[in-house]
Amino acid sequence: MNEKIYTMLDELAGQAGCTALRDRYSEVRTSVQQSYIKQFAVLGDVNSGKSKLINILAGEKRLPATVRGNEHDKIVYVESEQHHCRWVELAYSAYGSSQLAEVDSPLWYMDAAIYLLSATAPFSQQDVDAIKVCVAHGVPCSLVLTKLDMIDEEEKGEIIAYVKAQAERYFGSDEVLVVNMKDREATRQAILAEFAAAEDSADIRVHMLAVSYATALKERITAQYNSAKEKVQLVSEREKQAKQALLDEEVAWDKISLEVKSRELQLIEAMSVEMNRLYAECVASLSDKAMLAKSPKDWWEQSLEKEFRRELVRISNQIDRMICTQVANDRDWLVKTVEQQFGSNLSVASENTEARLDDVIFGVAPEQLNSTRATKTIAMVGLLGSVAVLCGVLAYPVVTMHSINALYWKIAGVAVAGTGFWTFFETRQEKDARQQCLKSEMARYILRSRDANIEALQKNIEYGYESMCISIQDLQLATRKAPAGEGDSKVFAQFKALSEMNQKCDEIVNSLLSRAD
Repeated sequence: MNEKIYTMLDELAGQAGCTALRDRYSEVRTSVQQSYIKQFAVLGDVNSGKSKLINILAGEKRLPATVRGNEHDKIVYVESEQHHCRWVELAYSAYGSSQLAEVDSPLWYMDAAIYLLSATAPFSQQDVDAIKVCVAHGVPCSLVLTKLDMIDEEEKGEIIAYVKAQAERYFGSDEVLVVNMKDREATRQAILAEFAAAEDSADIRVHMLAVSYATALKERITAQYNSAKEKVQLVSEREKQAKQALLDEEVAWDKISLEVKSRELQLIEAMSVEMNRLYAECVASLSDKAMLAKSPKDWWEQSLEKEFRRELVRISNQIDRMICTQVANDRDWLVKTVEQQFGSNLSVASENTEARLDDVIFGVAPEQLNSTRATKTIAMVGLLGSVAVLCGVLAYPVVTMHSINALYWKIAGVAVAGTGFWTFFETRQEKDARQQCLKSEMARYILRSRDANIEALQKNIEYGYESMCISIQDLQLATRKAPAGEGDSKVFAQFKALSEMNQKCDEIVNSLLSRAD
C-alpha cells in the first residue's frame, strides 16, 4: 500500500515541479528502510538528565552532564557495540522547531524514544509538544519520570499520580516508568528492557513519512494553487474590466452615432420648414407680379419661367448656406468629440452638400385669367351711360331755359352712384378671382418642384451624414481593444491542472490520516 501511495505522490510532485521535495523524501525513506543500526532517541527538557542517562546506558561517561545542559549541540550520539545500537540525545530545537522542515527531522531515523520527565516540573507545554512530535513521526515513545528523589517523600505519590493522569489525558495511556538515576544499574536495566520491548517501527515511520510527504506536497501545491488563483482572479478582473471598457466604448460610440443621426433629422426638418416658407414666398411674389402686369395671361406665358428661375436661385442660395453651415458645424463637433472622448483623430470626408434645386416647365396659362373681361366691359358701359344721363339732366335747364324737377335730380344721382358701385365690385371680384386662379395654378406647378427638391436635398443630407457614420465605424474597428491573449489561456489551464492536483493530494492525505488513526 505504501508503495502505491509513494508512486502517486511522486507523480504529483513531478507534475507540480516539486522534484527536490520528492528526491529528499525518497532519500529519507530509503534510509529508514535500509537502516543498519538501531537508533534510540533520548529526549527531554533542558537539564532533565538526557546526557546522564546515555552515560548510564553506555556504561561509562561519554557525554558531559552540566547544570546548563547540552543544548548548544542539537544532536549528540553514543554508539554501543555491545548492544548494536546508537543512543542519540536530541535537543528540542533539533526536532520540534517550527522552522525545521518536516523532511529534515532526525526523528525519522529513530527506532524508539525515551522521554524524560523531571519530577520537579513535569509535563510542561514543551513536554506535551515534544511527545506529540514523536508520535507524529511514528516513533514509539516511552515516558520516564526522573529526579523523584528531589521531591519530599509525602509528595512523591501525588507527583506520580499527576504525571500518569496527564499522560492518560494527552496520549491515552498512563504507563510511566519511574527511575532513580542514583541507582545506575537498576536504571540501566529498566531502560534497556524498555527499548528491547519496543516494536520495530520502520513500517509505521514509512507510513507517517508518507503522511508528512503528502502534507508537505499539499502545502506546495496549495501555494501554487493560491498563486494561480490570484493570477486567475487578476486575469478575470482584467477581462471583466476590458469587457466593461469595450461595452462603455461601444455605448459611447452609439451615443455619438445617435447624436449624428439626430442632427441629421433636425437638419432635414429645418430644411423642409425653410423650403416651405421660401416657396410660399415665391408663390406670393410671383402672383403679385402677375397681377401688376397688363395681361396676366401674357405674363404667364412670357415671363413666369424666367421670374421663377430667378426666385429659385435665391431659394437655392439660402438653403445652400443653411445646409453647408450646419453640416460643417456638425462635422467639426464630431471630430472634437471623438478626440476628447477617445483621443483619436477622426478623418471625415468633406462631402458636397450644395443645394441644387430643379425648376419646372409651366403649362399653358389658365383661361380663368381673362374670363371676366366681358363683365368688366358691360360694367364700364353702364357707368358711362349713367354719367351721360347725369350730364344731360345738368345741361337741360341751361339749354331750354326751364327748371327741372328735383325728382329727376335724385333719379339721375342714384343711377350714377349705383352704376359706379356695381362697376367697382365687379372689377374687384374679377381681380380677386384672377389672383386666386394665379396662386392656385402657380402653387400646383411650383410646389411640385418644391416636393422634388426637398426629397433630393434630403437624400443629399443623408448621404453627407452617412459618411460621418461610416468614418465612426472605421475608427471604432481600428481602435477596438484586443481580446484576452494566449498567456491568459495558459493561466486558466494551469489553474485547472493545479485544482485537480490539489484535490488528488487532499484525497491521499485523508486516506493516509484515516489509516494512521
